[in-house]
Amino acid sequence: MTTALAVSVDVVVQWQPISPELWAADSSLYAYLDPYTSEILYLGIAWDCTVRQRWNRSAKFDLWDWIESQGVTAHALIVGQFVLRPENRLSRKLAFDVESLLIRKLRPPGNIQCVRSRLARPGLRVMCDGYWPHRKSQFNDTG
Repeated sequence: MTTALAVSVDVVVQWQPISPELWAADSSLYAYLDPYTSEILYLGIAWDCTVRQRWNRSAKFDLWDWIESQGVTAHALIVGQFVLRPENRLSRKLAFDVESLLIRKLRPPGNIQCVRSRLARPGLRVMCDGYWPHRKSQFNDTG
């Protein structure tokens, strides 16, 4: 009998404050932060669209209503770009697995998906670098 071994995939997410160039970023993560506490309010992915398109209020009416109901009248925006080893390639599935792992581990209050259940990718290790506001920066998917 053979057992399948989990394939190790290391992904670095390089976070930066929003800039003119990053508004046009796609295939990227983004996070809304409380500008006073740096708490991550919401974490999302811009895939097949730009960060600006995801930030547009009409894309997330319920989220913006919730943020305002919490008394947050301003927010900071950071963008995370994927950095992979040469032997790995960024696919839609891998990007969404990274997003769901971060949501599952961090539990931003504005996220409702991926908090309770998600498909596991054992061996996935995500390291957040750069302008990352959370005290924890490495996240492992143990299944």
